[in-house]
Amino acid sequence: VELVAMPDSGVPLYAERFGFVQAIDDQLFATLCAEQDLDVWLAVRPGTYVDSRTILLKTSRALDEQSARDARRAFVIDGDRTFEADPRFGLIVLSETASKALSPGVNDPGTAIDVLGTSLRILAGWSTAARAIPARVTCPRLHVPPIAVEDLVCDAFRWIARDGAGQLEVQIRLQKALRSLAAHDPVHFGAAAQAMSHEAFARAKIGLALPGDVEILERFVLD
Repeated sequence: VELVAMPDSGVPLYAERFGFVQAIDDQLFATLCAEQDLDVWLAVRPGTYVDSRTILLKTSRALDEQSARDARRAFVIDGDRTFEADPRFGLIVLSETASKALSPGVNDPGTAIDVLGTSLRILAGWSTAARAIPARVTCPRLHVPPIAVEDLVCDAFRWIARDGAGQLEVQIRLQKALRSLAAHDPVHFGAAAQAMSHEAFARAKIGLALPGDVEILERFVLD
């Protein structure tokens, strides 16, 4: 499997079901590529919601009817997202936990702060592992779209920035988490962390009641 964005050219294969992609059988595609002598570019990853207009993949040449059925069978599609092959879903669930904790009826900023620390450890750990373990391509003719770092940062932090906009202690911890992430891996996370830092600060300027709190928070915003 090689991480490559889908090309403009190629023959598209559309989904026939509605739901979330839960898993993709890469071994089936490895066999298909070898037997049919073609390249396959996946257009979706686990966690993507698909319908009858969604392109699942593109191939270097048209598939026959049986091969098209085999290719569609490689996608497990159902009504819910799952954790097994969908790392973004885990970050979203953590973020939702923090959002519920920040609701007026619960008012538990401590839980949101704990979630920020957990999300930071997950992203930093993923970055460390990705740099330490060389990529191993087992099927060079199967191309998979990479996960966008910007999406991971948004999944982890955007909704906490929104729902905790009026709580200085949450906003300071959020800015510290983004600063730590950018320092840990500036190549991958620097730009995304900086963009989220500025977005969070823009929300906080609306949510914080005291100008003094805004001035305090501004000291932590990423340059």
